[in-house]
Amino acid sequence: MRKKRYPFIIAIIILGLIILAAELFLDLRLSFNRSVASVLDGFTQDGDLENKIILLEQENADLRAELFRETIMPEDSAIVYSSYPFNSKSEIIISWGENRGVLVGDAAIYGTSIFVGRVKEVTLDKSVVTTIFDPGFETSVRIGTSGIDALMRGGNELVLEFIPGEAKIEVGDKVVTAGSDLPYGLEIGQIGEVRTKAGSVFQSATLKPSFEIKTLRDVSILH
Repeated sequence: MRKKRYPFIIAIIILGLIILAAELFLDLRLSFNRSVASVLDGFTQDGDLENKIILLEQENADLRAELFRETIMPEDSAIVYSSYPFNSKSEIIISWGENRGVLVGDAAIYGTSIFVGRVKEVTLDKSVVTTIFDPGFETSVRIGTSGIDALMRGGNELVLEFIPGEAKIEVGDKVVTAGSDLPYGLEIGQIGEVRTKAGSVFQSATLKPSFEIKTLRDVSILH
């Protein structure tokens, strides 16, 4: 009778071991799946973070580029192109043309009211400006608070001519545009040296410009 029970008992033990092994395998599989899922999730999160970092870096680069463009190319003024090493004081080329409504004869100014020159040629997106340093440039001006009339001539040395001999002018007096071909009252410079000639009904003076052509980077246009 006992011998008959042994196979039964052994079968129960084997069945129990199988069930235990199956449960252990299932637990191991579930644990493995969780581990894989965690690792994959980590990779996904790391990937998302990396993508976000890349996007932020790109946005930062775009902002820096925009700030740079606004710094060197402001919306309300035209860039003065470089002609280095063949820089000429007589003419400058600017980044505005017909596309910005520039016309021949318009005044180019620096800052808010310093006269630079007159537009000579206009293309679609560029213009040539004849500056006050061109030897052929001249315009009517007025000197000081009294508004004494004179003629300004351009060149390497700016001069004021046909100043009435009895007019009282002094070094440092401001000189502004006064001709009908330009906006009135734009600052050109200040009296540098007064020159008189005995017996002459006129006196003359040198003119110190209010800007330096070598440091000029942008101008505005007045119609």
